[in-house]
Amino acid sequence: AGCSKAVDMEAAELRIQRVFLPDAGAATASAGTILALADRHPHETDLWVEGASLQGRVYSPRLEPMAAPSRAAQCVAKLDPSGEPATYLLTGATGGLGRSV
Repeated sequence: AGCSKAVDMEAAELRIQRVFLPDAGAATASAGTILALADRHPHETDLWVEGASLQGRVYSPRLEPMAAPSRAAQCVAKLDPSGEPATYLLTGATGGLGRSV
């Protein structure tokens, strides 16, 4: 999926849709069936299909609004369960967001 996301950003004139099928559905689905499924959801870029028959529910990612952060509520534990200062391992934290934090 990563390569298709890059193509989507770099070639806006192309219509990219990623359709994620269950293993059993991918083995038996025809290209026409998959294209028909994608055509029913023309404005979605990612579709996850439930059920091997490809007749199940189709899911698409959505962002949900979050409540504003509160300084009164602790987001990250300062102490571990034994009472010692907590230790956190950050991976991938040297990218743009990690550097700004």
